[in-house]
Amino acid sequence: MLVIDGEMILVKDYKDVLIVNDHYFKIEMKECYYHIKGKNIMIHYLDDYELRLSGQVDVITYDKL
Repeated sequence: MLVIDGEMILVKDYKDVLIVNDHYFKIEMKECYYHIKGKNIMIHYLDDYELRLSGQVDVITYDKL
């Protein structure tokens, strides 16, 4: 599940964080990969169940597994 609230993004029930830098974030979910592109992307909270990102999001896309 992906929830967007302003400049905060909440991701729940993820499987793995694959790529993270200040302009691109890729995460594996149960049935797809999410690609988040933008500026100043940072992880603020991370555990085995959820994570929270912040930054200016320009584009979110996904690919099915």
